[in-house]
Formats: sequence, structure tokens, C-alpha cells
Amino acid sequence: MEPGFTFAFANELSDRFGLGYNMGVNWSGDNLQYHFGYTIALSYSISDKIGIYGEFFGQSTPGEEAPNTIDGGVTVLLWPNFQLDATVGYGVSEPARDLLLGFGFSWRIPE
Repeated sequence: MEPGFTFAFANELSDRFGLGYNMGVNWSGDNLQYHFGYTIALSYSISDKIGIYGEFFGQSTPGEEAPNTIDGGVTVLLWPNFQLDATVGYGVSEPARDLLLGFGFSWRIPE
């Protein structure tokens, strides 16, 4: 078991802009080495069903260079409880991956 905690925050900046950010700490292994994770994302609603976002994120471990990444993407709400998303990102520090590609979906299970 690896204990940890994350504080997540979100602010509505306007009818179309939002800002999300979080930070947290996780401990790993028997030596309880800790990792400090962080992210900040700016989102924009193009319409009621389409949004775009840009994000900066990383994870810092004492004594190591942090793998920091920037990415951006699009979200498309297909149905009231089902959303698709696609992401493209780039590592901005040496330990980060050079290229990040992602595709996914979110499904909110109705009550």
C-alpha cells in the first residue's frame, strides 16, 4: 500500500473559462520515499458540448529532476453522461516523455 493525499481545486473564471489545479504527496515502497505531484489546467468551453484545455503537470522527487509536461486537448460531450477526450503533450524537462498522446472517455453512471 502506498499512502498519499491530493488537494484538488477548481475555479470558474467566467462563463467559458475555468481553472483547475491540485497538489499532493505520495509515498512509495518500504523506505517511504515521497513524490510531490502538481498540476494546473486552464479550460475553455467552445460550446455546451465542446471544450479545450491546456495543462502543466509534473512530479518531484527529492534529489531528482522533475519530469514536467505541458499538454492540451479537446473534450466532446456526446450524450449527457458520456464524454470523449483527446490529448497531445510534450515533455519540457529531460526526464519527461518527449511526446504524450492520449484518448479516453468518461461515463457518469446515473442514479
